[in-house]
Amino acid sequence: MLLALAGALFASCTELPVRVNEPVEERRGTPPDDRILRHVLARFVRIDGRVDYAGIATEPGALQEYLDQVAATDVEALAPAQRTAFWINAYNALFLRAVSYWHPLVSTRRFPAIDRRVILHVGAEPLSLAAIRERKLLAGGDPRVLFALRTGSRSGPDAGREPFAAEDLDLELRRRAREFLMDSSRNDLDARDGAIELSRLFDRYRDVFGSSREALLEFVIAQRPGLGDALRRKDLVVRWKTWDERLDEAR
Repeated sequence: MLLALAGALFASCTELPVRVNEPVEERRGTPPDDRILRHVLARFVRIDGRVDYAGIATEPGALQEYLDQVAATDVEALAPAQRTAFWINAYNALFLRAVSYWHPLVSTRRFPAIDRRVILHVGAEPLSLAAIRERKLLAGGDPRVLFALRTGSRSGPDAGREPFAAEDLDLELRRRAREFLMDSSRNDLDARDGAIELSRLFDRYRDVFGSSREALLEFVIAQRPGLGDALRRKDLVVRWKTWDERLDEAR
C-alpha cells in the first residue's frame, strides 16, 4: 500500500520540474570543495557500490551544500580536465539528490522523469541530469565518462566512493571502463562459442561509441587489447545482457 502511494505521488510530482536551487548570480573560479562530496560518498555509499538513499533523504544537508557550490562555480574559468571532473562530480551528486527526493523506489523504471525534470541551476543555466550528461560530458567525445556516471541500476557502472579529480582523470576513466568490461555480471566477453554479451549500456548509447558494430567492438578492444583477434571475427555474434532494473539501494 505504501509503495503504491509512493508511486502515485512520484508520478504526479514528476509531471513538473523539481528545482534543486534557484539561479545564482555570484560565481567563483574555483571548483567545489570535494571534501564535502567525499564525506557524502563515504557516509552513504557502501563498499559494494550500493547507496543509502534513505539516509540521503533524511540528511540532505551536506549534499545540498556541495550542489550549492557547484551552482556558484564559474565553469569557464576551469581548465579542461578540471571541467570534466567537475561535471562528472556534479552529475553524480545531483543524481543522488534526485533519487532521494522520491525514496522509496523499487526499480529504475521511473528514471526518465528524474533524468529530465530535476533541475540544477549552474549560474543562470538550468540543467537536468540528461543535459549535463549529453551537453557537458558526452559532447566532449570521450565515451569513457559513461562508466563514471551513476545509473541507479544494479547493472550500471560502480561510480565509486571518491570524487573524480583532474590530475588523474584519464587514468581513472581508463580504469573504470576496463573494470566495467571485466565484470562478468555486466559483460561476457568469452567468445569461444562465437558470441559475446555486452551490457545494454552499450546499446543505449551506441551512437556515442561510433556509428557501427565494428566501432563499438574497437572501443571494447581498446580497453581489453588481448581480445582483439576474437572480437574482430566477422562471424562474431553480439548479444545484449539483461539489464537489472532493481535500484542499487543499500538495505
